Amino acid sequence: MKCSKCGGSMSLEDRNCPYCGAVNEHAAEHIRQMSEFKADYEGTKKQVYFTANKYAGVAVRAVIIAIICILIVVCILVGNNSYEIEEAFALQNGLRHADEYTAMLDVYISEKDYESIHVMERSYNLYHYDSPYEPYLAVFNMSSRYVRIYDGIMKLYLQENDYETPERLINDLSRELVEFFEFPDETYRFEENYELNRMVYNDMLAEIEALLHTYCGLSQTEVGILDIMTERQIGNLLEQGLKGGNQDA
Repeated sequence: MKCSKCGGSMSLEDRNCPYCGAVNEHAAEHIRQMSEFKADYEGTKKQVYFTANKYAGVAVRAVIIAIICILIVVCILVGNNSYEIEEAFALQNGLRHADEYTAMLDVYISEKDYESIHVMERSYNLYHYDSPYEPYLAVFNMSSRYVRIYDGIMKLYLQENDYETPERLINDLSRELVEFFEFPDETYRFEENYELNRMVYNDMLAEIEALLHTYCGLSQTEVGILDIMTERQIGNLLEQGLKGGNQDA
């Protein structure tokens, strides 16, 4: 670049001519343009950062809201299907431990420990058709009824709960007994295990009769004909027995 005054050589960065000291007009214009460019650049950069941060915040919030919505939907679906999910897990667990659990059930049956059978069936959710536990379904049903009858007799004998009146306890126990006496018909539904089911039923019946005789005051004759009585008749017998009105045959 030549100086317009003396013709000497100078660069764009020289504010003045190194030979004559004249002002380098080209340098001044270059510096002005660079300052304007820098100012525009800084302004544009700030705007870009502001816009990027703004939309980044919006995007993050949108992602969080979407995740929350998905979690809510999942919770609703799990809640609505919790029973089916629990059933599926229980069935898989029962199948994995089938040999162990069936062996335990056989021991409990041989020991006439029907309460443990009931607890095990409920705890591991073993009541499933088309499974290794199908041969035990009638035993499960009878054990469940046996436990309720046993509890009913003990509640009626002790009468420790103020919210359960003797009348209610008698009605509940009478109904449970009538339904228990229907089990011999149900055992025909499981013909392959009929002998086992009948044996279990007879053992339970003998224990129930002994409990009714001991704790409810029913005579041996009365407990022997309960299976042909109605719910109302059984209730009357229980009421009389608890008052001491029944005599042994």
